[in-house]
This record gives sequence, C-alpha cells and structure tokens, in this order.
Amino acid sequence: MKLRSHYALILLLSSAAPYPFIKAESQEHRSRTGAAIEITSLAQLQSILANNANVVVDFYASWCGPCQRMLPIFGQLATSLQDKNIVFVKVNVDIAGNTYGIKMLPTIVCFSGNKEISRVSGFKPLNDAVSYVKGVYPDLFQ
Repeated sequence: MKLRSHYALILLLSSAAPYPFIKAESQEHRSRTGAAIEITSLAQLQSILANNANVVVDFYASWCGPCQRMLPIFGQLATSLQDKNIVFVKVNVDIAGNTYGIKMLPTIVCFSGNKEISRVSGFKPLNDAVSYVKGVYPDLFQ
C-alpha cells in the first residue's frame, strides 16, 4: 500500500506547474507575485493589451517541444522583471495565433500602447530573453 501512496504523490507533484503563472481572472495579483498571466480567451488578451502600457506575450502550443521548454523560462522572466511596468502573459496559439499572425513557435511579441513593437521566435535561454525585453523597453531599465 505504501508504494501506491508514493506513486500517487509523485504523480501529484509532477503535475504541478514548475513556473509562476496565474489565471487572467487574477491579473490584479500579477504586480505582487510577478507571475505571468495565463490567457484563456482572445477577449481577455485584447483587454489586457488595451489596459496596460507594456505587455509581453508568449505564444505557445502544448504539442511544441521548444514551447514547453520556454514556458518555465517565461515564468522566470516575469518574476525577474516584476518590478518593471510590464505585464507578462502566455497564450496558447489556438486562442489568438491567427489574429496576431503567429507562424513560428514559440513566439514572444512585445506590445506598447496596444500596438506590436517587436517579436522574436524560437527558444530563448533566460539571459537572452531578459536582454531581448530590456532592448525592447530600454526606458524602463535606466
């Protein structure tokens, strides 16, 4: 019986998300937690873009290996830059990929004033992702 309980615990722990994301309904907590917001609809994404000056969006797919490797890094990126005026969100490409012309995965798109100002595709290590965001929003890092 002990083996089964250990197995259940391992399954439970392995299913826990290893990166800090919160649901869009809780976005008011983002500034305190530094977590990226998980978008569940196109309307939620458009609302966040309309109501925040600087937004970094990670477009991913559940079947994409590089995307899955990028998700924890994107969470670390959000946490490491939580004191900046930037909102970090992750969006499944099935929700909004066509609307934003996503052709490669993963793709990070930066918005300012509800307008796209930069995008980069492919897996990025944390240091590269931080450098990219700092280059897109240099005024926030002076």
